[in-house]
Parts: sequence; structure tokens; C-alpha cells
Amino acid sequence: MKKNIVFIAIGLLSSLGLRAQNWPAQTVHCTAVPTAIVDVTNPATGKTWMDRNLGSSQVATSRTDALAYGDLYQWGRRADGHQCRTSPTTATLSSVDQPTHGDFIMAPSSPFDWHSIGNSNLWQGVNGVNNPCPSGYRIPTQTELDNERMSWSSQNYTGAFASPLKWTTAGHREHNNAAITGSGVGYYWGSTIDGVKSYHSYNSTFVGVYSYNRARGGSVRCIKESSGTTSISSPTFNTIGFKLYPNPVVSILNVSFDSKLIDQSYTITDVSGKVLLKGKLNEVESTINVEQLSKGIYYLKVAGNSSSKFIKQ
Repeated sequence: MKKNIVFIAIGLLSSLGLRAQNWPAQTVHCTAVPTAIVDVTNPATGKTWMDRNLGSSQVATSRTDALAYGDLYQWGRRADGHQCRTSPTTATLSSVDQPTHGDFIMAPSSPFDWHSIGNSNLWQGVNGVNNPCPSGYRIPTQTELDNERMSWSSQNYTGAFASPLKWTTAGHREHNNAAITGSGVGYYWGSTIDGVKSYHSYNSTFVGVYSYNRARGGSVRCIKESSGTTSISSPTFNTIGFKLYPNPVVSILNVSFDSKLIDQSYTITDVSGKVLLKGKLNEVESTINVEQLSKGIYYLKVAGNSSSKFIKQ
């Protein structure tokens, strides 16, 4: 009997040791169990992400699935325990990039940053100083967050949960008093900065990518560094010979191309390959009215082979 117990204990420790290797040194897991690392790819963007928020114990079964909410991070901090929803608090700002404690640092005064000096280079890339994601993953950029939300079937929390990534509405933790509020809203941090603030996306009855105070606690969904930029359902496109602008576009898409493409036919398809618009490019500098298209990601294909992706806002 004792031999069996020893064998099981050794097996468990070995498993936890292997899982720990995937995470940055000194990572604190709020439930004592590391977040499962499972990939999910959005076929519309071609990007691969973790299938759940950091700190969550399962893939969301609904947008209000508390077991899928996960932790709430202050922008730029490592997983030192502050991200736990019930972590203690302190009103003393940190003068270093890595506080020696796991308290949630309240910052009720401008610039509302937990860091007294401020550092905008803490979450950039897989090698970011305080990147809380497992090996090979990182915090997404503003553009990557925006591309994801533009691929949703509807620009609200229903579309967010219906997407392959099943985004939740986990709320946030206030920068001034550490209270968890914002029920029904999902706040997701990005690595992109905006002055003394940083970006993250939120989804409720409307969606956008906005900048917020760095002391606020928000959800983190890690993106895989090696993920591609091309839709899985689409080939790698040859874009030599023309360019599109503005991109993203609201109504009029300008197409500038090589003279060899004059009078060539074009098609605009959605991510599934369905043709929505078609016509001819009559001049080297042509325009296409895409105002009637819904918000999302589309492909302009010219002369049967050259194609390029654009986003309709």
C-alpha cells in the first residue's frame, strides 16, 4: 500500500514539474493549478490563442461562466499573485518593475498607474519583462484584438462568446479601491500603449478597443507567437502589383495597382470564400464602394490570383 502511495505522489509531482516549465519563473497560480494550455484558432484571422483566459479552470460554457472568468491583471505586472480576485491590496505604489509582494496596488490619483515611475515596456512580446503567458505565448497587440472583434458575427457580447475564442464578460477590478465591478462586460488587456495608458478590448452591448488606466485589473487572453497571419480557410495570397487603402475602411476602398491589371475583373469575398461583390478595375487608381458590407474581414481578389485582405469597419 505504501509503495502505491509513493508512486502516485511522484507521478503527480513530475506532472506539475513539467507544467511549471511552461510558465515564467515565480508564477503564482491563484488556484494552485496552472491554466491548461490548449490552442484554438480563429479561421477568420488565422491567429492561434489559448482557448481560455489566464487563471480560468475551463473553456467558457457561457459568457457569464464564472469558472471561465480567470484572473484580473494590472497592466504590465507579472503573475505574482496580485491578479487573484481576492488578493490583498496596498495603496503604496511600486518603484520597481517587479514588486516583491502579490498585493493589488491601488492608484486613485493620476496617472492611475501601479508603477510610480512608469514603464511602457513590460508586456511587449514573448520576451517581455513581465509577460505572464506560458512559453511561446504573449499579450496580444491592439491590432490583434481589433481584428478578432471585427470577425465576430455581431459587435456585442453575444458575438464575442459565439466566436471560436468564447470571450467572457468577467468584469474588471477598479484601480482606486480594488472592487470588482463591470458585471456583463469583458475587459481584455493588450500590449499596445497609449501615452500613460494601455489598450484593451471590451464587449457588452457594443464593442471597441480603448485605452484604460494601467492600475485597473483586466482579463488576459494569450496569443501564440508562432501563429500565422493568413486565414486557415484561405491560401497565402500574392499581393504584388496593387495595394488597398485605407485599411480598415468605412465606405470607399481605394485600389492602386500596376497598369497590367487595368480592365481586370475583381471579386470581394468573405472569410468563407463567398463572393459578395464583383466588378472591373478601370483605372490605375480605382475605388470600390464597400459601405454595404457588414463589419468584418474580407478579401479582394484580382485577375484570378492576386489578392489582399482588408477590414471593413
